[in-house]
Amino acid sequence: MTLPRAKVTVLDGGLGRSADGGDIPQAVVGVCSGGDADQVFSFNDPTNFKDVRTKLGYGPLSDAVVQMLAAGCPQVYAAKATTGTPGECGAVTDDKTGLGVVTVAGEAYDAWPVKVKIARAGGNGVAIFQYSLDNGQNWSRQLLVPAAGTYEIPNTNVTLTFDDAAGDFAKDDAFTFATTAPVATTNDLGTAIDRLTASSYHFDIVLVAQITDNTFWTSMGTKTLGLETASVPRFLQIVTMADYRGAAETTTEWVTDLVNQSLSVENYRVSVCSGWVELMCPADGFLKARNAAAIVCGWIGASRTNVSPGKVMRGGLPMVTRILPDRHDKDESDGLTDAQIADLDTSRYVTIRQHPGRTGFYVTNWRTMGAPTSDFAYGEYKRVMDKACRLVHIAAVGSIQTEATTIAAIEADCQDPLDDMMDPGTREIAAGRAWIPDGQDILGTETVQVKVRLTPTGTVRNIETEIGFENPLLAS
Repeated sequence: MTLPRAKVTVLDGGLGRSADGGDIPQAVVGVCSGGDADQVFSFNDPTNFKDVRTKLGYGPLSDAVVQMLAAGCPQVYAAKATTGTPGECGAVTDDKTGLGVVTVAGEAYDAWPVKVKIARAGGNGVAIFQYSLDNGQNWSRQLLVPAAGTYEIPNTNVTLTFDDAAGDFAKDDAFTFATTAPVATTNDLGTAIDRLTASSYHFDIVLVAQITDNTFWTSMGTKTLGLETASVPRFLQIVTMADYRGAAETTTEWVTDLVNQSLSVENYRVSVCSGWVELMCPADGFLKARNAAAIVCGWIGASRTNVSPGKVMRGGLPMVTRILPDRHDKDESDGLTDAQIADLDTSRYVTIRQHPGRTGFYVTNWRTMGAPTSDFAYGEYKRVMDKACRLVHIAAVGSIQTEATTIAAIEADCQDPLDDMMDPGTREIAAGRAWIPDGQDILGTETVQVKVRLTPTGTVRNIETEIGFENPLLAS
């Protein structure tokens, strides 16, 4: 025997899709250097990045919040996941004529391509250096090499050690290394998601601000199904990040690996972004190579539920300066092609593209990892359904324990949110109807079955134009 409740069952397949064929807050989980792992943080000011840094510190989670707000999401809820594997500093390579040595240590807060250059020759306490966290695109002010030899790069947890025991540093000596971002375990990410869903906050997307794989994607699909069917249901989409091309990997090998990973996943409650971009971080001005998932989620949060994030009329994605790997970069001999982007799109990844004759960078499609024939193969359809489910469920709960003579009122209550979604000013569905079928034994079962059907507004994904000359004198 269960407690009286309202139950919602989501149907799939009603659109008969061919196989050929912003006003809701968002949430995010991930690792960061600050904040408590037992609370949910709320942010709604797209200009107050200092508040994000104060509460969350630095790292993938705080960067994702900044990007989501800057992309237009009106409200972001963040839950910190416990760090499973700390960030690391890679080996230092040098290009120098001097005898000085630079070593590096620390559990890095995030992934950075770091460069250090000597601006004035000398030993410790005499030489001057600069550092860059974006591979030499932007440089710090000139700094004196400390006499003690150690310098912690602010807000990175990375310490440089300058060693002049073998001799001085020479002007233009350069030292390069990369750091990796800290990551959480699947269980700890799940715990952070549980913290969000146990809160009273409403959101329809949870971004996992971490590179994940197909095993994780499958587990998240199972998790969201459980949330949907719980006694207090949550209707939401998990969005996460696919890995970038490995150092020893070709672009073709990278794309092939992602395509193969997708073959084992089929769940429309999960979206995976394979699009990597260079972005200008609004919080610190650095150029960063990052997965575009946080920007895409913020872009989604800035629009109505039925609007595709790939809508060209909205303009290009904010903050993005180029797609990676960039085939237009003279130093990149193996850039990502349109054909490879199409392969990833067909494999149901969220990708980033350019349009001929248009400036900027755009979402190709908001894909889910659902089957191509699913009603929810595209995220905007799933988002519309999630909103309708939530609102109809709230309406239905209001009628629990009412007299069985109020059937018409229950039907009207379930219709009200659909009417709101059909409002011409903010139209999210083309049509929606709720009805209570006749012939139900309500006295015997004490249960009322309500049916709800939605007609989506649809999305134009392709335009075919026929064009030619005509002679007006011959038209008759």
